[in-house]
Amino acid sequence: MSFWQRVRHALRGEPDASADTPSPAASVADEPSATVGAAAAGSAPPASRPPTAEEVLRGMASDPRRVDELAAVTALERMEAEGRAGSALSLASAVLAHGALLPRLRLAMAETFCARAQDPDAQSVLGPLLQDASFDELAAQLSAEIHERAGRIDQARQLYEAILARDVGHARAASRLERLDARERSANTAGGATLAAEGAMTQGRYRIERELGRGGAGTVFLARDVRLGRLVALKIYHRRGRAEWERLLVEARTPAQIEHPLVCRVLDLDEALYGLALEYLPSGSARSVLDRGGYDVGHALRLVASAAEGLSAVHAAGYVHRDIKPSNLLLRRDGRVVLTDFGIALPIGAVPSGQTAEGTRQYMPPEQGSAAPAQPAADVFALGRAAEELLAAAAGSAPPELSSLLRATTRQDPRQRPSLAELRAALSPWAGGDA
Repeated sequence: MSFWQRVRHALRGEPDASADTPSPAASVADEPSATVGAAAAGSAPPASRPPTAEEVLRGMASDPRRVDELAAVTALERMEAEGRAGSALSLASAVLAHGALLPRLRLAMAETFCARAQDPDAQSVLGPLLQDASFDELAAQLSAEIHERAGRIDQARQLYEAILARDVGHARAASRLERLDARERSANTAGGATLAAEGAMTQGRYRIERELGRGGAGTVFLARDVRLGRLVALKIYHRRGRAEWERLLVEARTPAQIEHPLVCRVLDLDEALYGLALEYLPSGSARSVLDRGGYDVGHALRLVASAAEGLSAVHAAGYVHRDIKPSNLLLRRDGRVVLTDFGIALPIGAVPSGQTAEGTRQYMPPEQGSAAPAQPAADVFALGRAAEELLAAAAGSAPPELSSLLRATTRQDPRQRPSLAELRAALSPWAGGDA
């Protein structure tokens, strides 16, 4: 099973399944159809047996009302395992022709095209997932790697940076971008010379030691406060315009007004440099826990419970975070979660000023994408998505009642989601302990 197939199965919470790799030389037109008669016309198979994978896809291709994305992905993978990837791709393309976005199906098709050395076809099917309104991090990662293979370095770099702009803790994108940037970084050790030329924060007080991570908005460095002898995380914004200035102020002022041990402290603000000195937490984040793996369901639930406690403080102070995701759940040494990156936070009830939806698509509730007034239910949704991801990779299962409640956090209608108080009550057995 390829890396991309494993990612898709992990997101669906399914175990890995073996799949034979189709021959890259195979042609769509070379594969005969095994279905004739009524099944070929898209009609239902006899009631005495379940439908074949081909019948499932043909039914969806002939009738848009029968489209089921998860079933389509499963059927595609089954036909691929049977050595009939070409026919599967033709049928899946007919399903897409109905006009639905179907991001999981597109990603599955692109991975199969890549396995058949059909990179241009893969890029074509991924295209709709790379638009701002429907940006998909997994699709962007695969598209960037295709560009990289073809020598289109600028296009690959743009996509890696777009991923990191949405999730600065995305390990695979960061690793690939680091490889592209290796020569540039070696000529300019950790960006120190550039920052020293700027003066301000770095002039006399903060000494840059190394880069911790970068995204589309800014780069985070490990720096030493030479006055106080402590390490800090120094975040420097890449651009210096009005929008970045406003975001910088929000990111600095919101945590300062909340003042809670589960909210990352802002230690310094530099207006000239567009920089923030933040509390440095060397234990990583929930994203690094996911990347390392090897943890159990109790560990995952303790992380979620701690994040819920921090969010409760944010909401009590009158704010909505609006960008909860594993990379923004930092960890103290005792395992407690610390919320960070308040750059798009809003007061409860406030309406976003920009016309473009802000946040990370994978964790963003529908109402946030439509610029609705900020409400705590948006953070409940995002935390639910993060919990799904953590639990899918954990050993063991959560209690059924808790699993049901966590699923309810990601309902499309915010009025049907449990409150944060309900979620904290259900998670109370895992609250307070080391994660």
